[in-house]
Amino acid sequence: MFDCNNWEETPQAPREGPTLAPVLTRVKTEREYYNGPLEGVGVMEYVFVYHPNAEGPSKYVDYLGWMHFKGTYNGGEPGEIVFKETGYYEGKANSDLEAIEGSATGGLKGLKISGSYVAGDMKQIPCSFRVFKK
Repeated sequence: MFDCNNWEETPQAPREGPTLAPVLTRVKTEREYYNGPLEGVGVMEYVFVYHPNAEGPSKYVDYLGWMHFKGTYNGGEPGEIVFKETGYYEGKANSDLEAIEGSATGGLKGLKISGSYVAGDMKQIPCSFRVFKK
């Protein structure tokens, strides 16, 4: 489970003229992971693509991001690892995460980690992880 503790979104390319070209934004957020196999803090940076017909509360957005996570696995030794996240938003965020091989240190070294979540809010987001020891 995790909470998004902040959300900073900055447009990168404005829509021009009467046509609705896709809009790119950069997003930075900090997450706190708790009550699960991974506990700690992750700093997430995304690029979002808002599609031309994305208006209203069910905007369709594709995104790609990277998270630098600092924390523990099952209460073990602290470590750090980088995750790649891909997903889309259509009323709710649907995401898949995968640890970047070779990026782990400390107690996270030697683990192959992937996960997924569906989020409709910024707090108490359930996240399932699959963890294998190499």
